[in-house]
Amino acid sequence: MFLKSILVTCSVLFFANITVADTVLKIKSISNGEQMTVAELSMFDLDAMDQTTYVTANAFLEGPAKFSGPLLRDVLALYNLTVSDEITITALNDYSIQIPFSDALDHEVILATKLDDEVMSVRDKGPIWLMYPVSKKPEIDNTISVSYTHLTLPTICSA
Repeated sequence: MFLKSILVTCSVLFFANITVADTVLKIKSISNGEQMTVAELSMFDLDAMDQTTYVTANAFLEGPAKFSGPLLRDVLALYNLTVSDEITITALNDYSIQIPFSDALDHEVILATKLDDEVMSVRDKGPIWLMYPVSKKPEIDNTISVSYTHLTLPTICSA
């Protein structure tokens, strides 16, 4: 069986000041063990995509907050990255998790670039958070690790 992987890398230094033109997300395809960069996206690129906004709870914030950004499934589809079982997401500090590829399709998972209408700095655990709408869909709250919702993105790899 042919497996295709997706790798998204946020290429910023921990205390770097990010401009809208800086690359914050790299999308790579992994096929038969070979990695290939598919796209390098800036905040400007992400903000130019259709945005999804919702208010949801988050274990790392006091009370619900407003998050906005492109849907993960839209970003993956934009680059025809649709064949996969899992997506591996690795943070700037190399912490990584796996989520089912189906989560991107079944839930409004967003690559949140804004928290309460403000761009998130790297210093404030930005520039991107992977967000699930747990307040809107309480049934997914029990199935999603807290670490999913508070993850400074640098790498998404679906295999």
